[in-house]
Amino acid sequence: MDRLDIFLGDRPVGTLTVEDQGRLRFAYAGSDVPPLSLSLPVRAEPYADEACRPFFAGLLPEGEALRHAAANKRLQPYETFRLLEAYGGECAGAVRLLPPGAAPTIAADYELMDDADLAQLARRLPTDPNFSSDGRVRLSLAGAQAKTAVTIFDDCIFRPLGGSPSTHIVKIAANSDYADIVRNEAFCMRLAERMGLDVAPVALRAFGGIPCLLVTRYDRVVDGHHHVTEQHQEDMCQALGHPPERKYQFDDQGAQIGPALPDCLALLKRVRVPALAEQEFRRRVLFNFLIGNADAHAKNSSLLYEEPSRAPILAPAYDLVCTRIYPTLTEDFAMAIGAARRASDITLADIEGLAPSTAAGRRAFLSEAYRMASTIVLQARALCQEPPFSEKAPFGHILSCIGQRAMQLGEIIGKPVTVDTRPFALRGGGWLQGS
Repeated sequence: MDRLDIFLGDRPVGTLTVEDQGRLRFAYAGSDVPPLSLSLPVRAEPYADEACRPFFAGLLPEGEALRHAAANKRLQPYETFRLLEAYGGECAGAVRLLPPGAAPTIAADYELMDDADLAQLARRLPTDPNFSSDGRVRLSLAGAQAKTAVTIFDDCIFRPLGGSPSTHIVKIAANSDYADIVRNEAFCMRLAERMGLDVAPVALRAFGGIPCLLVTRYDRVVDGHHHVTEQHQEDMCQALGHPPERKYQFDDQGAQIGPALPDCLALLKRVRVPALAEQEFRRRVLFNFLIGNADAHAKNSSLLYEEPSRAPILAPAYDLVCTRIYPTLTEDFAMAIGAARRASDITLADIEGLAPSTAAGRRAFLSEAYRMASTIVLQARALCQEPPFSEKAPFGHILSCIGQRAMQLGEIIGKPVTVDTRPFALRGGGWLQGS
């Protein structure tokens, strides 16, 4: 097969074909179909590989997850078309890739998972992302972290078969260097919610004794009759036409290869209510700085199309993690803040450069920066008192990092912030906690 029909939900929108040397070619089905991406406006002329590959490759996993998914189908990671053919029954958003002539009806076929099934899922997830070894499942989730998707109805967990819509993403820690990462993400996501950010709901669970993070999919709507409606979404790399391997602003040699914060803010001029989306996005940049998250790249922000033919909105935040507590991870920002590539380099000019261009907008932004810096430690301490969080690894470490960053941000904007957290220090051998 050299062609796949592309659907948004049950609506056909175009065809994807593969040519010599695996080159992709995408053509819309007509002039009255909704666009797949802001980077692929509807037109009569087909899109060649360099234009359409960033969107379609962005539907697949990355890194080790992609290598395992490919190996489980005896494919190579670079075989984008064949991987989409194998896994593209359900993707992020409402995109579905089906064989030519396949019925557009969305399946609703689910298998109940008992405790043994869930324990097996957690054990196998590092080498079996997206149920990739199960031929009954056609599912693809983007990202490098070990994950899959399940469907939850009435607190029961189901395996979605044959491209049936899922409702929740399951993540585990696949690397022993980041053993606490699911608890880390749960804490940071809940803290963002307490700080007033729009975030995807999360919950900590354990399957077979293995900690797992359940993330409610914001691109799914479930009614009272267990009918799941898919809403289209795309990440900012897709919307800006950057492939997944260029999700970071700079490469290892310091050359710019991917989206920068100004690119993302410019993109938000095209959403339904730009002023509110830009305000929320700027607050997320401040929050990521305060929690020590250096991995806030453009694939970790998305646009949500609540209605296919209307302008999108900024999707809820996801993948919020304190990367600072892991000694092996870089401190370089995924996207520079002004001219600053690291937290230690940030100046007032960099913070002001993130603000709106008007004097009133700049004053309001700096006031919001101070409010966040002066309240985040209190909110984090309160969160540490709630189950399942307590002031121990990794939460105490995250709290110390937040305290340090809050004081730094206060100093930068000229409004000192006083915190009572323990000093934060990181050495090559691990943690050094002051008294």
